[in-house]
Amino acid sequence: MCWQRFSTVAPLTLLLLVGCSPYGETQDKFKSLEKRVAELEKAQQESKERSQDRQAKLEAGIKQADQDYWNYMRMNGKVKPDGTIWAPMYTWENARKQKETRLAELKLLYDK
Repeated sequence: MCWQRFSTVAPLTLLLLVGCSPYGETQDKFKSLEKRVAELEKAQQESKERSQDRQAKLEAGIKQADQDYWNYMRMNGKVKPDGTIWAPMYTWENARKQKETRLAELKLLYDK
């Protein structure tokens, strides 16, 4: 009776001992995959942060270009009491060209 239990336990023990080696290799592969996933997640997070930073700089630059446009017009035109600006057409064109140039620069610097 004791021999019968031993005969069923021995092959299971042998199977477990033999199975330990591939199990260890699987654990190593699993650990390396976990490490790779962590690296990829970190890279993705950094990319997201850079993208958000780039977007914020783009929006701030667009706002600044618009402010510069209107400041140029106030300085080179006449502001009427109702808030409108009178200026010759070439002044409006110069302001528009400066703004377009700045927006093109911003697009090159910060747009995807």
